[in-house]
Amino acid sequence: MSLTEGKTASRYRPDIDGLRAVAIVAVIINHFNERLLPSGYLGVDIFFVISGFVITSSLSTHAKDSFADFILGFYARRVKRLLPALIVFVLISAFLICLFDPDPGVSLRTGTASLFGLSNLFLLQQAVDYFAESTELNIFTHTWSLGVEEQFYLVFPFLIWLSGFGRARIGGQRKLFLLIAPLALISWLAFQWLNGHEQPASAFFLMPARFWELAAGCLIVLLLQRARLKALLQRLPPLPVLGLLVATLFSSHLPYTTVRVTTLVVLLTSLLIASLRAGTAGQALLCRPAMVSLGLISYSLYLWHWTVLCLSRWTIGIHLWTAPFQVALMLALAIASHRWLEGPLRRARWSKLAWRTIAYGGVALLGATGLMAGMAKAAGFLSLDRRYSPALFTDNRDTVDAQPGQDRQSLCSAGNRVTQDLFDRCLGSGAGSSVKPKVIILGDSHAGHYVNAIVKALPDMDVRNFNVGWACGVIDKRDIGIHELSGLVNCADYIDLVDGMLAKVVQAGDLLIVGHRWQEKRRFPHQAEALERLALKTAQRQAHLILLDDVGELKTTNPLFCVRSPWRPFPPASCDRTLASIHREQAELDRISRKAVGINPNGFYLSLRTLYCETTASCGAYLGKQLVYADGNHLTYQASQIGASAIAARVRGMLAHPKPWPSSP
Repeated sequence: MSLTEGKTASRYRPDIDGLRAVAIVAVIINHFNERLLPSGYLGVDIFFVISGFVITSSLSTHAKDSFADFILGFYARRVKRLLPALIVFVLISAFLICLFDPDPGVSLRTGTASLFGLSNLFLLQQAVDYFAESTELNIFTHTWSLGVEEQFYLVFPFLIWLSGFGRARIGGQRKLFLLIAPLALISWLAFQWLNGHEQPASAFFLMPARFWELAAGCLIVLLLQRARLKALLQRLPPLPVLGLLVATLFSSHLPYTTVRVTTLVVLLTSLLIASLRAGTAGQALLCRPAMVSLGLISYSLYLWHWTVLCLSRWTIGIHLWTAPFQVALMLALAIASHRWLEGPLRRARWSKLAWRTIAYGGVALLGATGLMAGMAKAAGFLSLDRRYSPALFTDNRDTVDAQPGQDRQSLCSAGNRVTQDLFDRCLGSGAGSSVKPKVIILGDSHAGHYVNAIVKALPDMDVRNFNVGWACGVIDKRDIGIHELSGLVNCADYIDLVDGMLAKVVQAGDLLIVGHRWQEKRRFPHQAEALERLALKTAQRQAHLILLDDVGELKTTNPLFCVRSPWRPFPPASCDRTLASIHREQAELDRISRKAVGINPNGFYLSLRTLYCETTASCGAYLGKQLVYADGNHLTYQASQIGASAIAARVRGMLAHPKPWPSSP
């Protein structure tokens, strides 16, 4: 494992440790601030290639006649190399995150999964986007790569043995090449396909989609056994290859370039490893003592650097002036781990029998798992600030009221599954004969986050809703497809269903409330026309109409960044907005909404944004001690009640004192 492999017998190559140093520095810079090195995260892909190279080289020196000796010896070496540093890192990091994270459950479950090499699968199951801001607060996010490599180890030794390479059989190298090369090609095709079919998380986290990168290192070992090919590869000057590799890490990270850039990094790393040789400037650079020393501690440095950054985000933050101290702490932890855990325990003789070494590792894992479970149960007690509970960070899409029927937003939010059946169940399929006027809430999730609070504020009225997600809502069909997310929902069906509902369900005296996320809709050139048509159709049905403005959006997508605490003296600027900036941002929404409601005599444009500002200078994450946002742009249920009270007052006033309708609207 490149992140975990150190010196291997007489074949030790200090230049490989120097290349590890390049990889770990790239990863750390990217994790500090991705703008400094946008593709620095591909340092992990460099590690994957090194891993395949080092493991294949190592196994070639551990050929055995017995399958049991070969396999048990391999896993015993892995246990001694990986587990001590990993277990200590996980337990200490878990304890520390419990102190600062008011809801450390996801972090703790990720950490427990990482002990067994499964954190990549756990993160995939959680539908985690590695590049999302929320991952920065999970102290074990980075262990996904360890999971990929450890799962590779479950497969690769068997391929080595099956080919005969692990038994030093004649033709074993050729058979291994013929076995690995097609699998690598299939894996690369899977990586490409998953990235191109809206499944980048699977391409990122799954070992089969990463197999080709580790296989590349293996294939380099095999190709270098061919004298002519080795001579050809080693004609390449390694320094320009290294320069191209580093330059690639500065390229912009864009979803549609992922496959190309990742492939380029893997190819350049493979060529660099193959071309490195004594007497070249590239090898001399990578063999400098500082580079080699950094490479030797790269496993521990990879483990601990994220802990330092994650805890910094929970506390003092990451700033230019804090960076030297944070780097120093990373190095100190990595050096301590390497000196007192990795080195001594790897060299120690745990047992004469490989299976006992593996068993000792298993017992240590079970003990660590038990401690993790204990910390999960004691998380509330360990927290340094018990003012905040996980409930504060859930939005009103969750059940907020024990009374039957109160969780209307959850029941009648289409998300990306707009169906006639659900629409009819939520809004009705005919006008009916209800004596109470219907209050119907439409739009996207920014109307939906008021639903439960409106239901509670208007208990004597027939409140219904059908909200949709993913850049849809009451929009014009011509605008479908402008937003990159709009393809995730059958938006045209939603628009048709709303039109049908206006014709069949809405009666005179009913009232429609429509809200949208303006950050998305501001890009739609026909949004004004969509609202005007809605106003005209409601007027024709003699139905009232309220258009809502939008809340200001934070620059952070995770309100946990904004939790106030004594150890966070420098709250991020992303947690605060000015009312003036929100007014400027929504000026066009104000204009088109006021124009639209002018078509309906009983139309009203209700601006709520000022309700969520403590002062005209501060429209941030808080109102007093109340956290406003459930994420970067949706309200918590508690905050939604503030807007719902204003909406309910306007609804009652409009229904109690309607304006006269013209004879022919």
